[in-house]
Amino acid sequence: MRFNTHWLTLALLSSLLLSCASPQPSLPPKQQPIIAANIADSNTIGWRSVSFHLQWQRDSEPDWTIGTLIAGEIIAPILSELRPQITAWRFHRRAADDATGHTFNFIVYSSAHTAEKIYARVTDNSNTMALKQSGQITAIVFDPLDRNLKPKREDTSDTTWPPAIKKTWPVFIMGASQMWLDLIMQLKSELPNDNNLFNTYQTIQQQITALWKQHGQHAWLHHLNAVYGYSPIDMRF
Repeated sequence: MRFNTHWLTLALLSSLLLSCASPQPSLPPKQQPIIAANIADSNTIGWRSVSFHLQWQRDSEPDWTIGTLIAGEIIAPILSELRPQITAWRFHRRAADDATGHTFNFIVYSSAHTAEKIYARVTDNSNTMALKQSGQITAIVFDPLDRNLKPKREDTSDTTWPPAIKKTWPVFIMGASQMWLDLIMQLKSELPNDNNLFNTYQTIQQQITALWKQHGQHAWLHHLNAVYGYSPIDMRF
């Protein structure tokens, strides 16, 4: 039997080419960058805060209106959207003649990923931009996302309290903060529309101050005292 060496050579070459063209094992795809750069663990729950530093002439009383406006126009929409992702939250307000001065703080117990969303919404809010441009907000300080400095529920409670109070107090202050925010939104809904947002919140702040003065003893403190069985307490301001 005679072989056609020409066709045999072609067959061998074809086999060799097919062998070289066979698919090679693919390299693993590059890891996609995480949303917040350098986050150690975006699923780790911890306390993080947004601190609004507010304008204040130290020789006069602080204007609490701006904090109330921030709560109603910047924080309320964030809570409406992201509340299911937040384990606990609260407000803190202060004005002292020190380096920190007058601040309004929104403090959340959540993952870093959720905190990053909150930071973005604070930054992008048109009211934030307007208050910064007017000088009412002098600075905004965000806690870092790449570190979890306060991972425990009790980590923002007063260090002098007993452990049981430190662990349970965040629930109490969250409820108090929620009521205060609900009061703001309720009072706003009862006011006529005003194109001047500052005037609206100035009225709201005045109304809340009056409500606290007139009804704080009964609506707040009396019923809180009742929950604890009317036991006497040591009072200090």
